[in-house]
Amino acid sequence: MKRSNYRILLTVFFLFIFYFTQAQKGKVTFSAGSIKGKTINGVSYRILNSIPGKRVTFTQDGTTVYCNYAKQNVKTEDFDGSGNVIVKTEDNVKIYGDKINYSKSRGNVIITGKEVKMLKDSTTLITDRLYYNFNNKLAIYTNGGTIYSKETILKSQRGYLNNTAQTLGFKLKVFLRDTASNLEIEADTLFFDITKNTAFFPQGAKVVDAKGVLFADNGEYNTDTGFAKFFGNAELKNEDYNLTCDEIQTQKSWGYSIAKGKAKLLSKKDGVTIMAEEMQYSSEGKNTKAYGKPIMTKPLGEKDMFYLSADTLLSQSDKVDTTKLTLFAYPEVRLFSAQMRGKCDSLVYQYNDSLINFYKDPVLWGSESQLTGKKIQATLKNGGMEKLTLTDDAFIISQDSLKNYNQIKGKEIISYFDDGALKKVDVTGNGQTIYFPISKTGALEGVNKITCGKIKMTFLEKNKLEKMEFEGNPDSKFIPPHQIEEEEAKLPGFRLRFGEQPNLFQMQMRKRRYF
Repeated sequence: MKRSNYRILLTVFFLFIFYFTQAQKGKVTFSAGSIKGKTINGVSYRILNSIPGKRVTFTQDGTTVYCNYAKQNVKTEDFDGSGNVIVKTEDNVKIYGDKINYSKSRGNVIITGKEVKMLKDSTTLITDRLYYNFNNKLAIYTNGGTIYSKETILKSQRGYLNNTAQTLGFKLKVFLRDTASNLEIEADTLFFDITKNTAFFPQGAKVVDAKGVLFADNGEYNTDTGFAKFFGNAELKNEDYNLTCDEIQTQKSWGYSIAKGKAKLLSKKDGVTIMAEEMQYSSEGKNTKAYGKPIMTKPLGEKDMFYLSADTLLSQSDKVDTTKLTLFAYPEVRLFSAQMRGKCDSLVYQYNDSLINFYKDPVLWGSESQLTGKKIQATLKNGGMEKLTLTDDAFIISQDSLKNYNQIKGKEIISYFDDGALKKVDVTGNGQTIYFPISKTGALEGVNKITCGKIKMTFLEKNKLEKMEFEGNPDSKFIPPHQIEEEEAKLPGFRLRFGEQPNLFQMQMRKRRYF
């Protein structure tokens, strides 16, 4: 047994001894159907029996005891009784049992039976052996008991009920069930404040409800409001996700819970992990709002990892079809993977359709390329890029082996990928391109400038251009190397932003704060 547990039990034991040594002062009065005197080993006793219509009755200081048979010590006024025992106190406590030991000198009774029942207001205790002190209104059981209070059921091996302070304490195999919310709590130690209808768990608890199974070092739960607070290595598990954090708060009427302090939510289905300083999540785990420097990670195959950070991450399920999930990230969005890096003000990721929409000055970088547009949409397949659409002022800049910048511009640019490799690019609406051809010997041949309605490009391995097709009266111009001037090498709106790329170190450092 842990030293702290031993101290708690020792404290309860001495409280028990102290309380029970405070004697009641009033005289014990009695009545019965028949009363006889008897001497046993030199001690005088009264033998009291009931008759129809008149039970054995003892009264002292507002406490009345009923039974069918009793043997009372004439000198001490202590007695033992049996047969349909009933105890009624002046503070409206009622106790029922089979046998009773009544000690005037200690001011307490010990009631035993197949079912000992104590009633106080809306609380009922059932056990097989109960100690009750009249002076201090303290009830103790040590052989297992069950308490029913409104919609709460509580079981434990040991417990005490202080009717004066309106507190309950329980120890060993404590089990609490709130039938209204279908919540169950298991703990080694529990204290219950009747005035506040709140249970406290100072030495750890296991909580089971519709959300899953929760473990925590400490906690409290209000059976009226449903407010619960669990802290210290809090961990929530269910079939869909795992959540760990420093503290969890929830309430029946909220419809959601709050996780605080290094909160980490893992979706088992897709491996997505969201980490944040604070997180709100629904009971089904489908609506989650993370803030306080949050970051999301998702494995891409065996070697790559996708990182997404923002000031706020919000995952919501569709109101009609709850299986459809959408992730909103805003503002200051940053994303990173081996295939792609990016930044924008806000992002919308539709899980079911595998679509990511980037808004407000979005920029993406992949390999040696920079992609911009007023709006960018990425279509994913098997965790990788399948299609990338740049809309309005679409612009792609790619650096070649000679450090020249090949450029494509148009109203809309759609790039197609296969297993992460660029295969085709379609440009529509005022298509423009600047391309620096390189000879087989690796020398610059010049620069091609072409303007037309549509441009189609196909690529070989390692994003090497294979063919370009132009439609709609192309206007082309070739400039040899010695005549290339700086303004001739840039399309309108050319802007290098490679230095703004998020890097892996930044993402990993943000993630590391939650471990």
